[in-house]
Amino acid sequence: MTLRDHINSITQDAVLWQCMKYWRTALTTIDQQNATKDIVELLCVIPQQIKRDTYVKSVCEEVAKWNRDIEKKISQTNKDLKALQKRLDKANEENRAELLELRETAERNIPALEDAILPELAVSALKKYVAAGLDAKLKEKKVNQKTIFDNNGNYNPDQEFDLEEGDPWNKCPKWINKAEVQEDGFSLVNVTGANGIRYGYYSYNPNEKSSVQITNFSIKPIFHIIADNPKDSRHLVEVDNGKKVAILDIESKAMVSIDVMQVYLVGSGNFVIFGSKSAYLRIATKLMDSFRSCFEIRILGWQRYGFYAFVNKIFVPGKGVQDYDKWGVVEIEDKNFFVPPASDIYKKSISTEDDQYLMDRPFQIVETDITFDYWVKKMQRVYPDHKGNVGIAYCIMSCFRDFIFSIDNNFPHLYAYGSTSSGKSKWAESLMALFCVNRPFFQLNSGTDNALFLYGGRFMNGLAGFNEFDVNSIKQERFQQIKGWYDGEGRQRGVMGGHRRQTETVEITSGIVLMGQFLVTADDNSIVNRSVIEPFTPRNLTNEDKQEYEELKSMEKKGITSILLELLEHREYFKEHFQKRTNKTLADWRTRYGNGVNFNQRVMQNWSYLYNAIAIAKEKISLSIDTEEFNNYCYARASYWCKFLRTSDSLSEFWNTVMFLSESKLISIGWDYRIEEVSEITLRKEKDETYVKKFNDPVKVLYMRLNNVHKLYQSSFTEVEPVKKL
Repeated sequence: MTLRDHINSITQDAVLWQCMKYWRTALTTIDQQNATKDIVELLCVIPQQIKRDTYVKSVCEEVAKWNRDIEKKISQTNKDLKALQKRLDKANEENRAELLELRETAERNIPALEDAILPELAVSALKKYVAAGLDAKLKEKKVNQKTIFDNNGNYNPDQEFDLEEGDPWNKCPKWINKAEVQEDGFSLVNVTGANGIRYGYYSYNPNEKSSVQITNFSIKPIFHIIADNPKDSRHLVEVDNGKKVAILDIESKAMVSIDVMQVYLVGSGNFVIFGSKSAYLRIATKLMDSFRSCFEIRILGWQRYGFYAFVNKIFVPGKGVQDYDKWGVVEIEDKNFFVPPASDIYKKSISTEDDQYLMDRPFQIVETDITFDYWVKKMQRVYPDHKGNVGIAYCIMSCFRDFIFSIDNNFPHLYAYGSTSSGKSKWAESLMALFCVNRPFFQLNSGTDNALFLYGGRFMNGLAGFNEFDVNSIKQERFQQIKGWYDGEGRQRGVMGGHRRQTETVEITSGIVLMGQFLVTADDNSIVNRSVIEPFTPRNLTNEDKQEYEELKSMEKKGITSILLELLEHREYFKEHFQKRTNKTLADWRTRYGNGVNFNQRVMQNWSYLYNAIAIAKEKISLSIDTEEFNNYCYARASYWCKFLRTSDSLSEFWNTVMFLSESKLISIGWDYRIEEVSEITLRKEKDETYVKKFNDPVKVLYMRLNNVHKLYQSSFTEVEPVKKL
């Protein structure tokens, strides 16, 4: 390589370098106008026409070459991204971090490269502008001689000569706001003329002296929904084409991507983007500052921000009830919160099958004249024998489920069992009326698992009723799920996020009311020791009983949820005292119980929660409940279920062993035991006294030689080889 070749390889023509410097700043229409003016002024300095024409051509070719190089880099970066993704799919954990970093770097480079693409600069246009520039310079020389003289030929240094006659902006149509285009690069147009209706965003190109349509619609910012992951954020906008208005809930990247935005638009009507990406981005840039930022409330009920969200209002302890605006947004302490089911956007679908917030609508504040204590008295009257008090106490617990759960990472179920028409479902219905209006139960013997978890997770610190709880009619997996809810176990499901699959957990956030005809003792009484249990039996109702019942149900149908606010007002007091009160109650009960082996910590804790919910509530609001009597009741029921668990464990163990002995032919039917169907049976009352028990219908009776069977039952344990510790 010669010295000249080397110098040419590391240097650039100064004129071309300066022209490219001007043009690389041409990001907006105004910038292009200024850059063109600067290039023209530079080229007009060159006296020789041949050299000027050569530079005109070279400048345009340099711009085209620049863009080709950028497009090649974009294409190569996209290829590199595909290659990196393939490597990522096969990479082990040690290499993933490095590959992810490389991929993110490549992804960041693409927008920067796209922004580096320059506007097209045509040779014919630049020649025309240079020629016009030369003419303007000649006129300027003549004009400058006139500017220092007035009309009478006298010297006047303040007189100016009007040069606006050749300004290309004078050709801007009157229906376009020239000032807006010069400032923002676009103007919103809404005119009706000889050529029909012009509506949407327009721009003006002073170089071509022509108008440019960017869209046939306008965009009105509503709000920006903030997400923990920026990729999940959304924007709510109102689009209007002059004939139709539509509300769009779009992912945020649609604001900076024509392709993504057009997908949302085409499904809503005649909304079309005609302009280039840069023109669309100028509109988006202007609109971005006009969006209100909001946090979306996805689950109603208690929020970590310090308020309860219902579908029609919110309640802030210490401040009272507040309304949403028409968009479903409320401002709390300088932060905006968006509650979708409260928004006019989605209310239009309430009367259709497309209402995606149908499950949320029962959770609303309905004003009533009754007080919480009036409701308590009604519950006690309609559901006697402490069943009303137990339900009331569980409702209070459910109001504060989140921090009660945090005490020991569990929250008991409320379990009602009994025969048909025993009143358990109506009782549970009355409890749910405190939180919602006419919300149906979930039938456990039907419905999908997804619907099951959505039903129990729609309201934080609420109540969810599950009917038909029968281990023989529901799937085993569903039984295990209900069992796990006590410990806060949710359901994991995969969701797509970015370039990888993510996992989210759907949690049960409400208190659970289980209803069934029979007590479920399966899986070693796992539900029994996770629940506070109330058995129900049919009872004869007087006319007065029926009247009281009808009055309660009439109140529930109208809505009584506003009385819940009496409790919610005292959340901080409950949070401060609940745990230490529970610890004290458990200590008292343990002392009262003595050193018996039947004290089951879990069962006792469940019932102590129930008692303390009433005891603490009574300190802040009026409650017609005798706390000492309720304490004794809770202790007695907890003691009963402790003994039940102990007895049923031993009994289950015995019968399981008997089954094993029979299947192993160690005991035989006909000798060690037999089963007969009889209408009556003779039983021994005392040592020498017997009596006959008769049955309405024939029943099957098991006769067993207990001396034989029990010996084998005992020996079955001694013959089992001890499990060795590893």
